[in-house]
Amino acid sequence: MRPPKRVSLGSYGIHQCGASVISADWVLTAAHCVYGFEPSTLTVRAGSNVRNTGGTVYYLDRLNASLEFGPTVHPVELPGQNETLAPGTPVVVSGWGATDVRTEQSSFLSTKRSNRPTNSRR
Repeated sequence: MRPPKRVSLGSYGIHQCGASVISADWVLTAAHCVYGFEPSTLTVRAGSNVRNTGGTVYYLDRLNASLEFGPTVHPVELPGQNETLAPGTPVVVSGWGATDVRTEQSSFLSTKRSNRPTNSRR
């Protein structure tokens, strides 16, 4: 499996959430991950599977360069416009989050292959 296409999004360099690299100039994360933070405090750590060490840290208020793609930093493959993924399509899920309500977040990026679930309505 290739290295994950994830970065650690933080405030003052401290991990808050994961984000997906979608191009050399853009990362995508959930709104709650940045809500209430001043842009000048936000950082992106790219090229490390450890959330608070390693890789390259980009300070968003000073970012004047694109992410450098290489063996440990590359974008996710997104579906095309108006393309949908059929249930059962292989996907990769990754993140630093807790895997159980009784555990803490992991310091190391977890990656798992899975299949897109089937939508069911009851």
